[in-house]
Amino acid sequence: MTRRALARLSGLLVLALVPGHAIAVDSCRIQARVLAFGEYIASDPQPLDTVGTIRVQCRSNQTPGGAYTVEIDGGNSGDPGAREMLSGSSRLAYNLYVDAARLRIWGDGTGGTETVSRLVTRHPQRDFLPVYGRMPVRQNSPPGAYSDSLVVTLSF
Repeated sequence: MTRRALARLSGLLVLALVPGHAIAVDSCRIQARVLAFGEYIASDPQPLDTVGTIRVQCRSNQTPGGAYTVEIDGGNSGDPGAREMLSGSSRLAYNLYVDAARLRIWGDGTGGTETVSRLVTRHPQRDFLPVYGRMPVRQNSPPGAYSDSLVVTLSF
């Protein structure tokens, strides 16, 4: 039985402002927590799943106050549709999803990936956005600590 220990998936935060909305959000903050898969066993018949959270807090002096959008880049692979964790030159495929069924990839809106948007309907508004992670079965990678760093962008 082959066992692989995985490090954590760390997130870098980037805030962006998208002007031009008639009804605007005054300010937003975002916090992405580390998403850890734990131990990966290549012979397991089921994929390795995990769930994390991105917290968004927005303020608006108007109701409704506009909207925000959260996107996640491709990390090491540069492609949000095919993310990879690295340990030296070794790779493990994984991805992040917007839905619990893990069918819709959370990305930047390109290549079939999706972003997550919410209306700001109260002041202040605090949203906890679940991030569903999955690592496919039967990957033949050597044991090690694998990780990826992602940029999470909040536009409002």
